[in-house]
Amino acid sequence: MRRSRQHPLREPARRKAARTSTLVPAAQAAAELGLPYTTLRHLAFKGEFPVVKVGRAWYFRRLDLEGYISRQLRVLAALESDPA
Repeated sequence: MRRSRQHPLREPARRKAARTSTLVPAAQAAAELGLPYTTLRHLAFKGEFPVVKVGRAWYFRRLDLEGYISRQLRVLAALESDPA
């Protein structure tokens, strides 16, 4: 039986679409987080978010945004439960 080999630099369109759909433009990411655009860029400079740059455009991975939200919620919950 002969297997069809795919060129290593070409990936199926479905897999490529799934990979690129996880990127969020910087303006949209800032709106979803409820942060000013400049604050999001500052957090990226500090290393809070890995950035994907395409030309001059900045993109953020959706998983990184969700992780940031969950970390902020944990901190808020800890502050609320602390009777200090």
